[in-house]
Amino acid sequence: MSQIKLKNNSTSPSRKPLRFNLSCENSARHILTLCRIFLKSSSYLNYFSLTHLLSGVLLFCLSVATVHASSEWQHERDVYKKARTALTKKQINQYNKYLTQLTEYPLYQYLVYNEMRMRVSKLSDEEVDEFLAKYNDGPLATRLRLAWMSHLQRKGRTESFLKYYQNEQSADLQCYFLRAKIRVNQFEENKDQYLKQVRDLWLVGKSQPKQCDPLFKWYEDQGYLTKEEIWERFSLAMDKNRQGLAKYLAKKLPASDQKQAKLWLDVHSNPKAKLRNKALSKDAHINRQIISHGLKRLARKDLTAAHNFWLDIHENYAFGSDLHDEVERNFALRAAYKHDERATTWMYQLPKDLMDPSTGMWRARSALRSLDWELVLRGIAMLTEEEKAEPQWQYWKARALAGKGLQSDAKLLYEKIAGERSYYGFLAADKLSMTYNIVDDPVQYNVLELEKIEQTSSIIRAKELLMVDQLTDARREWNYATQNYTSRQLQIAASLAHQWDWHDYAIRTIAKGEYFDDLGIRFPTPFTSHVNKYSNKRSLEPAFVYGIIRRESAFNPQARSPVGARGLMQLMPATAKQVSKQLKLRAPSRQDLYTPSFNINLGSKYIGDMLTKFNGHRALASAAYNAGPHRVNAWLPEKNELPADVWVDTIPFTETREYVRAVFAYTAMFEWKLNKNPTRLSLHLQPIPPVPKS
Repeated sequence: MSQIKLKNNSTSPSRKPLRFNLSCENSARHILTLCRIFLKSSSYLNYFSLTHLLSGVLLFCLSVATVHASSEWQHERDVYKKARTALTKKQINQYNKYLTQLTEYPLYQYLVYNEMRMRVSKLSDEEVDEFLAKYNDGPLATRLRLAWMSHLQRKGRTESFLKYYQNEQSADLQCYFLRAKIRVNQFEENKDQYLKQVRDLWLVGKSQPKQCDPLFKWYEDQGYLTKEEIWERFSLAMDKNRQGLAKYLAKKLPASDQKQAKLWLDVHSNPKAKLRNKALSKDAHINRQIISHGLKRLARKDLTAAHNFWLDIHENYAFGSDLHDEVERNFALRAAYKHDERATTWMYQLPKDLMDPSTGMWRARSALRSLDWELVLRGIAMLTEEEKAEPQWQYWKARALAGKGLQSDAKLLYEKIAGERSYYGFLAADKLSMTYNIVDDPVQYNVLELEKIEQTSSIIRAKELLMVDQLTDARREWNYATQNYTSRQLQIAASLAHQWDWHDYAIRTIAKGEYFDDLGIRFPTPFTSHVNKYSNKRSLEPAFVYGIIRRESAFNPQARSPVGARGLMQLMPATAKQVSKQLKLRAPSRQDLYTPSFNINLGSKYIGDMLTKFNGHRALASAAYNAGPHRVNAWLPEKNELPADVWVDTIPFTETREYVRAVFAYTAMFEWKLNKNPTRLSLHLQPIPPVPKS
C-alpha cells in the first residue's frame, strides 16, 4: 500500500459559491459562449485568490459547460451507434448514410478505422498512409498499422512490411521482421545486432508464436544454435513448468544428452522418488542442475524430505557456492512461507550476499512469527537503510522494542509514523491512543488549466467513448493522452475523470501523478444504494464493503482479473454460482457479474459468510475473500494464539498480505468519508486463534 505524506497545514478557504436561480435549458449554448469569453479574459483565475462572487460565477460557468458538454453530441451519439450496427451487419449503404452525418463528431475516425479493418485484405498502402497521417493524434494509427503489418506478413509482402515496422513489442512481428531482413539480404548489415535479437527471442521459458518457428529453424540450420543454448532454454522451460516445450527441446539435443533431459523431466514430475536415481550419482554439471531443480520441487510439498536428502548428498557434489547457497536459500524461504519452526535458524545462517529484499524481509518476518523480539530487531538491522526507513519496519522495530520492555524508545518510533494515513500509521496511532490524522487536500487548479486538458483531442474522444460504452477504447485514448503528462497535468486529468464518475481511471491517474491527498478522488462512494442495501441485509458495515470494492476493482464494474474474477467485488464464476445457489437465485451468466447490484449482492453475501466462518475475525475473513478459506486455515498458528498484526504480516502470499492491510486502511478511510469517525484498526485485530483440535 502506498505510504502517504500528509499536508496538515492547509489553509484552503472553504468554497461557498453564490446560488443562482436560473434556468439553463434554452440558453446553455449562449451562456457557455459568454462564460468562455469571461474565463479567457481573466488574467488569474484560481480558487485561492478569487472573491466568493467570482468563485460563484466560475463554478456556474463550469456547471453550464458540463451540462452542455454532456448533451452537445447526444444526437451524434445515437447516429454513431446506428452506424456501428449497420457496419457490423455489413449494411454498407445505410452505414455510409449515417457516416455523412458524423464528419464533425469526435468518433468519426473510429467508424473509418472499423470499416478499414473489415476490408484490410483489400486496402492499399496509399489508403493506409492517408489514415496514418490524418489520425496520428491517438491510438488508432498504431492499431491500423499493426493490423496492416499482420496482413502484409500473411501475404508475404516483405518490403512493404519493412516499410511499416517500428521496433514492435510483439514476438511474432519481431520474428517476421528478422525473417524479412534475411529474405531481402539485409541481415548481414547488422548481423551481430540481429543475431542477438534472435537469441533473445529463443532464450525464453515459454513457446513463442508460430511465426518464430521458421526463424529458429534458419538459426539452427545456419549452425548458430548451440547445445548450450538448447540446454539453457530447456532449463528456463522447466523453471516455468512448461514440460511440453521442454520435451520438444529435448529432441534437439544429441542422443547422449536426451537421456539426461528425460531424467530431468522425471525428477520434475516425481522428485521424491526420482532424485535417488543411480544416474544422478555421478558428480556432473547437468546432474547438479537436475538435483537442485528437484530439491526445489520437493521442498514445496515435503520440506523435511528435501532437506534430509540435501544433508545426505551435498558433500558428494561440487555444487559451487552459487548453486549451494541458492538451494539453502530456497529451503529457508520455503520454511518461512510454511511457518516452519526451523525458518528463523535457517534464515540467519544464510550468507549476507544472498540477502535480496525478499529474503531479508522474510528473515525478519520469520523471527516475527515466533515472537522473538531480539531476532526481529537483528533482522531489521540487517535490512538496507531504505528498507529500514519504510513505515512497515519502523512499526515493527517499535513493536519489538516494546516487546523487550523499552517503551520510551518504542514511543518515539510510533510517533514518527502515527501521523501517516496508512495501515501502519493507523496502528501506530492506536498504540499512542492518537486520533487518525486524516486530512483531505483536493487538487487545486484554475479553469484554464482544466479546459486545456479537457479540450485535448484524445481526452474528448475518451469521454465520448465512455458515453457510447466503448470502455476499452476509452482507456486506450486516455492512456495515449496522458502518457507524457507531468505530475501536475495528471492530477488535473484525474480531477476530470472524477467529474465523469470514471473512478477507476481517476484513482489510477492521480496515483500516477503521485498525489495522494485528494481523498474525494481516491475514495469515492458510488453505488451507495446497492452498498447500503446489501450491507444492511448482511449486517456488514458499508465502509467495510467499500474497502473491499476499492481494493478489488477501484470501482470499475467491468473489471476482470487475469484468472477470471469479475466485477466490482471480483467474483470468480464458480464462487458466484455457489453463492447464487445459497440465495436461491438462478445461476448467473458471466455477464451478470458486471452488473453492480448483482455483484454487490453476491460479494457481500460471500464476505459475510467468511466472517461467520472465522467467528468475526476481519483479518481472517479478508484473507479468505482474497486467497480462499482453505489457505487461511493452513496459515493459522499451530499451537498458541498469535497477535493479529503479526499474523497479517506473515501471510505467505504477497498479494494477500498487501490485500488485508489495504482493506483495513481503506475501511477506516471510508468510515471517515461516511461519518467522520473511523473505528480503530486494533478493535478489528483480535488475536488469531490456533488451528482447532480435531
